[in-house]
Amino acid sequence: MMQTHNDDPAIKRLQMGTSGRGTFRCAYAILTDVFGPPDLEGSQDNKIDALWVLCWKEDGLVATIYNYKTSSYWLGADALPLELQRGWNIGGNRPEAFRRVIETLPPMSVDSLHPYNLGRRGHHHDDHP
Repeated sequence: MMQTHNDDPAIKRLQMGTSGRGTFRCAYAILTDVFGPPDLEGSQDNKIDALWVLCWKEDGLVATIYNYKTSSYWLGADALPLELQRGWNIGGNRPEAFRRVIETLPPMSVDSLHPYNLGRRGHHHDDHP
């Protein structure tokens, strides 16, 4: 069973040590329908302003979904409101995090899937809030 930071605030701490696993496009409304509201605290460096932390308790898989450098801090007047953004990143503690997140979303709700090379370690996201 998957839980999010909305189900258990302690899950938010599990994001530390996750690595980038890929990118995809999906409507913000779909993400909030499936995972609940994001954590809107943002990162201290202003790179992330919406974050979901997911945990599958049965096997300990942790995944994050977040926007990256898409806020007005980075894009100025060209930034879209959060509710209109469609570009998202997936992080995880294991390579299968990308696949698990995509499989959790409704069919036909995502496009432009770009998993990172699963043989590579990934990009670390230890700078999450």
